This record gives sequence, C-alpha cells and structure tokens, in this order.
Amino acid sequence: LWSLALRRQVRRRSELLLQEIRSRHDAELLAAERSRLASDLHDTLSQSLSGAAMQLEVAGALSAGEAGTAGHFTLAKRLLARSREDLRRAVWDLNPSVMEDRDLPSALRKIAEEINQSGVCEVTVDAANGEIGSLPERMRTHLFRVGQEAINNALRHGGPTHIHVRMEAAGGQVRLAVSDDGGGFDPATAPGPDQGHFGLSSLAERLVRLGGNLDITSSDQGTILVAQVPCDAA
Repeated sequence: LWSLALRRQVRRRSELLLQEIRSRHDAELLAAERSRLASDLHDTLSQSLSGAAMQLEVAGALSAGEAGTAGHFTLAKRLLARSREDLRRAVWDLNPSVMEDRDLPSALRKIAEEINQSGVCEVTVDAANGEIGSLPERMRTHLFRVGQEAINNALRHGGPTHIHVRMEAAGGQVRLAVSDDGGGFDPATAPGPDQGHFGLSSLAERLVRLGGNLDITSSDQGTILVAQVPCDAA
C-alpha cells in the first residue's frame, strides 16, 4: 500500500510539473508573438502615421488663406495625433520589452517620460525604498502591467493634469498606488468585459494570480488605485 501511494504521489507531481512546463512554454510563445506584433505595428503603421502628419502639415501650409480650410486641417491634425497616441499605447500594451534589464520603478519611469514628453499630462513615479528595485521577475512584470494599465485608464477616462505613481514594500506587502486629479468615475458601474472593457478586470486578475488585491476609490476630485501583493508572491 505504501508503495502504491508513493507511485501515485510521484505520478501526480510529475503531471503538475509537466503542466507547469507547458504553461511556461505557452507564455514564452505568446510573449514572443506579442513582441513581434508590436514591432510590426511600430515599423509600419507608426511610420505611415508620421508620414501622413508631415503631408498634412505641407497641405495646410499650401492652402493657408483659403476660406474654410483652416478648421478642417486643425481637426484632421488632432484626429491624427490621437491615432498616433492610441497606437503608442497599443505598442506599449503588446511589447513587454520595456521590462528588459529594468527594475519596476525604472520601467514605469520610462512610460512617464514618454507621456511627459507628449505634453498630454504630467506623470511622476516615486519608489519609497530599495526593495522595490529587486522584486522577482514574475511579480515585477505583473505589477508593471498593473501600473501601466492604471496610467492608461486615467488618461483615457479621467482627463487628469497629473498622475502620481508610488511604490513601497513594507509589512510583508508590496504596494503600488496610482493617483490622479481627473474627473473620476464610479467603480461599481464601470463597464466590464460584457461591454467589451477589460481594463479593471484585467488588473484584478493579475493581482489574484499573485495572491493580492485591488482597491479603487474615485470622486470628481480624482481616482486612487491601490494594488497590494504579498512579498513572497513570486
């Protein structure tokens, strides 16, 4: 009986190990495909949009003074700028390479730098202690995605002038807080997957995988999103 129980235990552990290996392999394939798609988008569509913007500037200059054209060119340039920003966000969402050779604060500061350069909003990133810079890779990647999505959600829906990201590790917990001074929203009635919106549900799912939780408070004065995970979640 003891031998039979041991064989069953070994077989079960072998099956679990095989599942884990397959899961990691699938994740690596998915990451590689996402990276390839992001690169293709950047190298093709991004360049096309940049070229269209240049042509629009030239056309606007050539038609200067013609009645009724100025407003149309201004609107077209705004729409094109919005499309380029949407593409930039899509590439960030697809490509995890921003995390390569970077700790969590550095990766989020890279995003903040790009947004600050665009002039859309001011984003600041603050790490309270050195432990944040040495998080395990799995935790670092998930928290980066949470911070990234929280920033993008604030830009898309809140219309803020300032977004602040703060990270700290204390009391056995890693805490990531993203606050903004935008118009806010009601988390209880926010659109979910049934309406084709996956932002908040995606954040919650990532944190559940780490044994963590997500808390959101929002008003017309702004929104505060707080993600917490155990330090030993890796």
